[in-house]
Amino acid sequence: MADASPELSSVEAGVPGEDGQPPVPVDQPVTTAFAVGWQVGSIYRDASFDAQRKAGGEELPDFAALSALERTKLRVDLIEAGLTGLQASPAVRGIDQEPAGAFREVLAAGDQGDLDALRRVVRELHLRLLFALIAADPRLGKGYALGRELADISLAAEDRDSFDRAFGQRVVKVKNWLADLASTLPPHASRAVVLSLRTWEAWAAEPTIDGAPVAWDSRGAGVHDALRRQGELWRELLSGEKQGSDMLDTEHYLRAANALVGGMSSTLWRFLRPLALPLAAAIVLITGGLALLFLTGAIGQVVGAIVAAAGVVGITGAGIRARLGGVATRLQSRLWGAELDFAIAAAILTGPEGWGASIRGVAVPASGAAPRVAANLEVLRDFRDAVDRSHERRVKRRLAPDVEFVAEGQAIEGRDDVAEWVLRPAQRSRIAAEPRRVAAAGPSILVSEFDTGADVWRLQEGRVRRWQAFEDLAQARRAASLQGRA
Repeated sequence: MADASPELSSVEAGVPGEDGQPPVPVDQPVTTAFAVGWQVGSIYRDASFDAQRKAGGEELPDFAALSALERTKLRVDLIEAGLTGLQASPAVRGIDQEPAGAFREVLAAGDQGDLDALRRVVRELHLRLLFALIAADPRLGKGYALGRELADISLAAEDRDSFDRAFGQRVVKVKNWLADLASTLPPHASRAVVLSLRTWEAWAAEPTIDGAPVAWDSRGAGVHDALRRQGELWRELLSGEKQGSDMLDTEHYLRAANALVGGMSSTLWRFLRPLALPLAAAIVLITGGLALLFLTGAIGQVVGAIVAAAGVVGITGAGIRARLGGVATRLQSRLWGAELDFAIAAAILTGPEGWGASIRGVAVPASGAAPRVAANLEVLRDFRDAVDRSHERRVKRRLAPDVEFVAEGQAIEGRDDVAEWVLRPAQRSRIAAEPRRVAAAGPSILVSEFDTGADVWRLQEGRVRRWQAFEDLAQARRAASLQGRA
């Protein structure tokens, strides 16, 4: 098991496009920076001086059979190789020529090494890389930070608290980085990862297995192993080690094709609706022209022929045909790409047995994480109103199952106990009181300010996750800031 640890404070290659489209450019330095970030995050979390190999007889050991110390050394080699590749880019400057020297000095002690000393080396390298890559190109800095954060999310969930932190505030910036780097990452990688990440994020708000809340003492190891495997799939896709289309089987393609037909039909209908009036006018012209042609005299017949011909030209004109053809072609390309994103996201999504999560219904804007402050303010208003009205059912509906309320050093946990506590007269008057001001301290952290203090709220997936009262506003802001960075 990984040791518990604190958190760490252009060359282009053509990748064939879909449906014969031009190759999609992949920014190789960005994917390399991502891979380096992943290894830096991994070595910080998983570094070990345990030299004991798994039993394997006389067979040549594979990666899984290596000792923890050997795997740590291998990650150092991978970091060094990645930095060598980045140095080949003319945009990158300020990276040590021998970045792994300090690592090797610490690792030379073998199984008697100092893990804290190794993590200090990792932390120093992390800061140097972050500054150098951001200065060279913000995309490189984001790529590196993305790899480090995803590694940390995937490897840190040893228990309920660390799992909760893994899918806390950091997920918002990870989704935004994925959106920002979409055009420099391999085809479909960014979108597929953000959809599967969002699926994990939603499940993490109220994790269940076989319909029951996760018992972390007995089932936590399964969640931990599944998340590690999910992280490896994210890494393979974002680093270009494996193309998203290679992860699809026939069933995935069939589902994508069926969804494409439905999407094109509905989209084309929305496109044709504005043409309904011109088409109706053309039909009226044809009908009127035919009536004049068959029911009137010679002059009427001439006029009728002209009118009918005008109607036919209106319906079958080259302009409409060209417009429809062009729209259909663009729709097919774009919708097929979107369906492949979902198909790949579904293919790479993995979780603990019985978790029941699915890509279906998951929506993340292409621009990144949707702003949540307005929605969280509405949730908070609804919760306070339910408390004010002593509406127990509404109160419980807005509370997370593992909610925690803290006041005067007293912690109340669990939906039922918190609901009973907040509906007492003394607590109800405090919770339901109209604050002087509500400020956002993070994507899901709100601070309600009063003349006599402040309350810090944490909300997640439309529910209240935590509340704490403070007599001092400055203290509340510091606590909210710490939670916002967690």
